[in-house]
Amino acid sequence: MDSVRYYAIGMDHIQYTDSIGEYYVEGEFGKCISECPDFDAEFSKPGFKTKTLRNPNGDIYLELEEK
Repeated sequence: MDSVRYYAIGMDHIQYTDSIGEYYVEGEFGKCISECPDFDAEFSKPGFKTKTLRNPNGDIYLELEEK
């Protein structure tokens, strides 16, 4: 899913998934390349439930909000 907002909670660094839904948590986002400290990331998009994950790595699935 494209344009999903994600950020590392408490780090004030926000990014969005690209046109094919890819996201990256290393480098500028994670502030490290390897041996990263644990962090929580929040994924959100209007119309979907927000999801918070510790050390996200791989596919993330958002559920539609109930109307």
